[in-house]
Amino acid sequence: MKKLDTPQIALAFDILADGSVDEVEQDTLDEIGMSIEIILRYPLDFRASLPDFGTPDLSFREDAEGAAAIMLEYVSRWEDRVQLFVEYRPDDWDTMVRSYVLIAQADRSA
Repeated sequence: MKKLDTPQIALAFDILADGSVDEVEQDTLDEIGMSIEIILRYPLDFRASLPDFGTPDLSFREDAEGAAAIMLEYVSRWEDRVQLFVEYRPDDWDTMVRSYVLIAQADRSA
């Protein structure tokens, strides 16, 4: 396994064959993508010590464009290493199916 300068535990948590924990390098695309996924999967109020972390439950929201804007707002609040654009893609075959594409772009202003 390659030695990492600033290791972060990988999502999903995985124990490797040698007994070590799978890790990713901090500030790489893999780690930033993992951070975005964690923000989107965490429901608000899940962590008592940080109740504002995560996103609200958008499961039954009918306003898809509004849901996309909410996802963008909450991810942008917690992950400032990228600029995000959310693209809503309705499914032509089944209006109940919604998919979103988060397009991340490195923030080069720093």
